[in-house]
Amino acid sequence: MMRFPWWLSLMVGFLSLSQEILWVRLISFNYRGIPHAFSFVLANYLIGIAIGANIGKYFCGKVMDLYQVAALTLLLAGITDILIPVIAPHILGQSYATLPVVALAIMMTAGIKSVLFPIAHHLGSNQQGPNVGSSVSKIYFLISKILQLGEANMPDEARWWRQRRVDATEASQDGNAG
Repeated sequence: MMRFPWWLSLMVGFLSLSQEILWVRLISFNYRGIPHAFSFVLANYLIGIAIGANIGKYFCGKVMDLYQVAALTLLLAGITDILIPVIAPHILGQSYATLPVVALAIMMTAGIKSVLFPIAHHLGSNQQGPNVGSSVSKIYFLISKILQLGEANMPDEARWWRQRRVDATEASQDGNAG
């Protein structure tokens, strides 16, 4: 159990940042705007992280078995992550009226996972002493670099999908005109 906090931080951080990228992609394709999508997702993700971290802080002060809380939170996060791709097509629409529901879904997915951040730091600080903060921050730095490398290869694919969507729209308009 000695390395559990680091693995927990690594996995939750990786999944959280990956899901944030997926939300940006879903919203940018749906509402046709990457800058707006990024700022919308980032703002809602940060709100969700703040709410989840406060819940995690509460658990650190009140609950004796943080491993059980971490396991249950991971289970809830996994169920939520599996359901989001099923629910996303229904809550994403061409209308901006659905944005509050999308914002709530983003905050929920970020909040559930961020409950684990204070728990991981609490468990790690109990086991490893005063240098746990710098070692966990190195894990988050590593995660961000891995995701940046993956993101660098995505723009060509994103342009291809966007062009494909434009071509399909133009073809359907040409079919309606003729």
